[in-house]
Amino acid sequence: MPSVPAFCDTCGTVFNSGIFVENSANISFAGNISGPCPSCGGMGHVPDGVFNFIGNTIEILSAPERTIKELTNLAKILQEAKAKSETREQVVSRIEKELPSLSGLTKLLPENKSELYGFLALVLAAAQLFSQAPPTQNSTTINVTQVIQQVITEPSAVKAAPVQAKKKIGRNETCTCGSGLKYKRCCGALK
Repeated sequence: MPSVPAFCDTCGTVFNSGIFVENSANISFAGNISGPCPSCGGMGHVPDGVFNFIGNTIEILSAPERTIKELTNLAKILQEAKAKSETREQVVSRIEKELPSLSGLTKLLPENKSELYGFLALVLAAAQLFSQAPPTQNSTTINVTQVIQQVITEPSAVKAAPVQAKKKIGRNETCTCGSGLKYKRCCGALK
């Protein structure tokens, strides 16, 4: 069942919004918030727009112009990074500086240079295809399973520390106060 992602307003982390939709068309989201963020504890927002949810895919029917502008800027940054043979750190720093809302993508960048350029080429091609789509076709399909596995940060399960029970003192045992008397004749005397 597709889970709608949320984006932290504080740190930019992508996490599970808690909204699950399946086999529905023309679902509209506007002004939804979700939280807390598993990374920083802040609140996040669910992307506004109109979506179709079919199987494990989310099809974006319409989204704010902001999203298209951000993807266009990301494509520009990636083109320049590839042309200048920039390192991973340079690309990360530039994305975080110029597109803080997409800073969550920086965690996906590979460590070595050859994989980085392959990844940049792939993302660049996808961004260019998206930005060059004919204006009559406003829908974009996203495979939720792949996106969730790569992007969404699930909160780690918090393990509760086992409760250490105090050893029960028997009435006929030596008292813990150090008097040497039996507990029932000392601190445990019934009144």
